[in-house]
Amino acid sequence: MVIAKAQLIGALAGNKLSLGESITLDGSNSSGSNSLTLNYLWLQLSGPVVTLIDADTAKASFIVPMVSNDIAVSFQLTVKNGENVTDTTVLTATILAEKKSPAKNTEISSGGSFGGVMAFFVLCNLLSRLIFTLLLMKPLVANGRIKLERFK
Repeated sequence: MVIAKAQLIGALAGNKLSLGESITLDGSNSSGSNSLTLNYLWLQLSGPVVTLIDADTAKASFIVPMVSNDIAVSFQLTVKNGENVTDTTVLTATILAEKKSPAKNTEISSGGSFGGVMAFFVLCNLLSRLIFTLLLMKPLVANGRIKLERFK
C-alpha cells in the first residue's frame, strides 16, 4: 500500500503564490508499507509552464512566473514503491497577478493644454507684430487697397 501526501511550502494563505517566490512541492509525508523505498514523480497538469527542479524527488521546487491575470496551477505527485504499487495526489494553487499601483501619468503629449498654450503664444506674437507694424506705419487707403508708408 502507498499513500501519496503533498503540500506547498512557501505559498501564502489559501495556496496563493506570488511572483518570484520559490515554492517547494513537498511529498515527504507520503508513506508506503513493507519498508520499501518510495519513488516520486512530480508533473505539472495546468497553468503557466514552470520549470520543476528535482521533479523525481520527494521535494520539487519552482519559481513563480509573472502572469497578467490570477491563474490556477496544478501539480500531480505520483508515489510508487518497489512493488509497482502507486498512488497519486494533486496540488492546486493560484498564481496572483502582480497588482499595479495607480501611477502618475508620465507620458509626454504633444497636444492637450500644452498645445493650447503654444497656440496662444503664437497668436499673441502675431498680434504684437501687427500692432507694432501699424504703430510704425501710416496706413493709406487708395482704390480699396491698404498701403503702408513709414512715418517721416
